[in-house]
Amino acid sequence: MINGTKTWITNGGIADVHVIVASVVPELGARGHASFVIPRGTPGLSQGQKFKKMGIRASHTAEVVLDDVRVPGRCLLGGKERLDERVARAREGGSSASQAAMATFEASRPTVAAQAVGIARAAYEYALEYAKERKQFDRPIIENQAIAFKLADMKTSIDAARLLCHRAAWMGRPVRQRCG
Repeated sequence: MINGTKTWITNGGIADVHVIVASVVPELGARGHASFVIPRGTPGLSQGQKFKKMGIRASHTAEVVLDDVRVPGRCLLGGKERLDERVARAREGGSSASQAAMATFEASRPTVAAQAVGIARAAYEYALEYAKERKQFDRPIIENQAIAFKLADMKTSIDAARLLCHRAAWMGRPVRQRCG
């Protein structure tokens, strides 16, 4: 049985399947988590609040509410034997493999960052054109030092973000690809 609410979930409540990371051995913290595949229409699984975001509005983002959701063992990612082995290692103080959910986040976040850099660049280009065309006292506002400095700061921040994005993407590649 799973109870709880997951928040800020892409396609939450409308996806054909939801992969839910839940605590199965709470005293082990993150090492006591397991992942479950829960199909749409499972009793107790529903969409909660749909979020109204400032950006990336084409992506449905909502809460996923789990109210006494009965999950059969076949829906446990990796199977029960693997989970039992991992929990036993954690209880003995042994090392455990990195969490699959965290690995997914680490692999996907550079692309999310790249999207944000693209949006920032488009906003900067729009602001730059506006500053060249908008006139006050018969001259473009870009000729005002305050506006020029603000645009220069925007450009510098965007370039720094772009380079950090490239670095994060490079660091996320497997070592054999980076060094081979």
